[in-house]
Amino acid sequence: SYTVATAIEGAKTASALMGHRISEAQVAVVGATGSIGATCAEIMGREAARVMLIGRDTERLRGVAERICPNSQAELEVT
Repeated sequence: SYTVATAIEGAKTASALMGHRISEAQVAVVGATGSIGATCAEIMGREAARVMLIGRDTERLRGVAERICPNSQAELEVT
């Protein structure tokens, strides 16, 4: 979706402006159990070193982590 594309592009641009590489970065996704957050976590999981999944329902966060883990290079943390 456009929202996901904008969020990912914004994070990448901000990272570059601060002199950080996404491949070495920790990324926090707030609202990771929602459709937009879960998609952002999935995409960032392919590129970042670590992705923290943040949300109110730990069980749902674990479900998101299990779903994206096979295609993720990132260390995933559920918080």
